[in-house]
Formats: sequence, C-alpha cells, structure tokens
Amino acid sequence: MSLRMRRSQSAKVIRENLERRKFQRERLDAEDEADKLALDQLECEPRELTKCEIVLETVTTQKWGVETGYCRECQTTISGIKMKDWWKHCPVCGSVATFKYESDEDAEQRRIREAVAVNL
Repeated sequence: MSLRMRRSQSAKVIRENLERRKFQRERLDAEDEADKLALDQLECEPRELTKCEIVLETVTTQKWGVETGYCRECQTTISGIKMKDWWKHCPVCGSVATFKYESDEDAEQRRIREAVAVNL
C-alpha cells in the first residue's frame, strides 16, 4: 500500500470521526435543552385551574346523540358524544368543566349573539 493511499484512508477515518462526534454533540445539546425545559416546568408553581361552564344542547345525528356545547370561559363552540359523562375539561382552553343544559329558546338567543359577534 502506498503512502498516499494510507494517508487518504486515515483522512477518511478522521473525517468520519469528526462527523460522528458533531452528531453526538448536536444530540446531547438537544437532550440538554429538553431537560432544561422539563426542569423549569417541574420547578415552577402549578398553575391554578380555571373553572368554566359548558352549556349543552343535544342534537340527534343518525342514531347518535351528539352534544354541542358552548364554553363560557373561552367562548368556543365544541361538539362531542356524552360530553357530560366523559369530558372533565374544555378541549380548547383546558378549564375544569361543569355542564348545564339550556332550553331551545336560550340556545337560539346564544346563536344569534354569536352570529352578531362574528359579523361585527
């Protein structure tokens, strides 16, 4: 084997080692950043849970009773099945949910208010 060939192979091995260590440093930096974020979250005071009231209407779609709810905290309309039984939090704002049903007249008035607010 010639001297040039040995030098070329040695240079290739060194380049591969440098690339491997660069990749390892990047991975370790990413892990350090993730650990710092996790540590910050664990050391901070837990946020206070807000409570919201979700006003429900029941609509029968095919044979499923789909409920539509309106979160008074984030003012968002949400839909789901058995919301009162299965849901503990509003899926949009994360507030602890309490549920109440409203009459058809109240629901119609809320829809009118929402439509007016959107058009303003």
